[in-house]
Amino acid sequence: MDIGFLLAADIGAKALLFLYLWLASAIATSEIAKRKGYPEKWGLGTGMVLPVVAVLAWLVVPRRKLPTA
Repeated sequence: MDIGFLLAADIGAKALLFLYLWLASAIATSEIAKRKGYPEKWGLGTGMVLPVVAVLAWLVVPRRKLPTA
């Protein structure tokens, strides 16, 4: 076994876990934004740019008031 191969395999496994974390936070933020009355894209965008922080940020964002006619 080559040491470079083992190092690449270790980095690859960690990168896959970080990818799953990134995707899960993007899904969670889009769902939270949708349930609070904001467009789903806003939550998805913030979840992709600020992975873990965006989930916490969307939890403190107030619910959007719907316009009354």
